[in-house]
Amino acid sequence: MVGVRRRGSRDPALVSDRWHIGSCTKTSTAALWGRLVELGHAEWDMPLGQALADLDGDMHPDWTGQTVDSVFWCRAGFKANLSPDQMKQAWDDSRPLADQRTDAARQALGDPPDRPGEVSYSNLGLIVVGAAIDRLAGATFEQALDTHVLAPLGIESAGFGPPGEIWGHPARFRFGDFGLLAGPPADPSDPFSDNPAVFSAAGTMHITMADWAKFVRVFMVGGSNLLRDSTVDHLLQTPHGGEYGMAMGWLRTRTLPGAAYVMQGSNTMWSTAALIDSDRRHAVLVACNDGRNRVLNGTARLAARLLTDSGGTRQ
Repeated sequence: MVGVRRRGSRDPALVSDRWHIGSCTKTSTAALWGRLVELGHAEWDMPLGQALADLDGDMHPDWTGQTVDSVFWCRAGFKANLSPDQMKQAWDDSRPLADQRTDAARQALGDPPDRPGEVSYSNLGLIVVGAAIDRLAGATFEQALDTHVLAPLGIESAGFGPPGEIWGHPARFRFGDFGLLAGPPADPSDPFSDNPAVFSAAGTMHITMADWAKFVRVFMVGGSNLLRDSTVDHLLQTPHGGEYGMAMGWLRTRTLPGAAYVMQGSNTMWSTAALIDSDRRHAVLVACNDGRNRVLNGTARLAARLLTDSGGTRQ
């Protein structure tokens, strides 16, 4: 570990500290979906109308044919996020998360999909997947993730929302998706220090680096017996026989030296990257409590350099 827990502090970051991993959470949601398929609670290529049967009457007919797999592939046609008004309401919403996910799914599916079949990265789609898991797992998404993924791996540090010990840092100025200059630390008690809690399946997990490494080993050859080899292969496949593109939680890439699979995460206050090589025998994880674009890009470059130079798993 290098650096301090928050800007202006002398408290060093510790190995035992938890880090917000943003959209890297999607890989755990995908692993949970794979486990539910193995247990017979879900299916590959499961239509959304089947996964969310109680909402079928509220779905726009153009969603017919879209599956949970296509949502993970970011090809179903979901918008990127909740609308600004929905975001404001979500930060104030204290209802159970399953109820919040149901409402978000109902509203999203009431409108026609936007350019289905084209790749469009979406957090909203993973919120809908979370709503499907609420129904199929016989427990909430959060409970099912712990029961079927985290606990079997011996992971105890994972939770949702900003961790208390390390504070994230937004850019001082933000113009759309672009952040400029170092900003002040974001108090984790402030609800705006993370996305709304309803984003849990899409990207609000925190975890220690050691526990995150335990999870990433699930996707490495011989790394874990949590999932069958065929399940991991399915999760890492890109659709329609494509060699590169969005898989289920991971991106199959050729743009980063030494890396074959990559996932990055940021809630605009943290930056993380997870990379696995083409042999799936080495991985590198990088996390930083700074959400500026240059830092997010830097985490991926640093992870690629470590992956190429070391040929080993690094935290």
